[in-house]
Amino acid sequence: MRTPAEIAFALPFLLPGDTLTMADGVWQDADIRFRASANVIDSILLRAETSGQVILTGNSRLRLYGSYLIVKGLYFKNGSGIEDEYVWFSPGYHSPPGNFPCRSPPSPGSGQPLE
Repeated sequence: MRTPAEIAFALPFLLPGDTLTMADGVWQDADIRFRASANVIDSILLRAETSGQVILTGNSRLRLYGSYLIVKGLYFKNGSGIEDEYVWFSPGYHSPPGNFPCRSPPSPGSGQPLE
């Protein structure tokens, strides 16, 4: 996947156990809405092509809607965050503990990977 639009197009076709891979590079002002549902046995993964090499900058954010969604390898850097939200979970979002390790940037300009 190379754009948020490509991700949005693929979402309705995802099944439990599927993986979406984001292309390495800088994703400027990317508003990614990861909307899907899986189950406790088979989650759905959104991952970087290479961990730490998908760099989300500017007003980028990731919004998760659904259940058993896993995100790995994204890197938020030099972000301003929309309303100070880099990663947003919808009400009712469900994922087992430990399936979404996330660190928000502690200060403007610093980057933190989602591993």
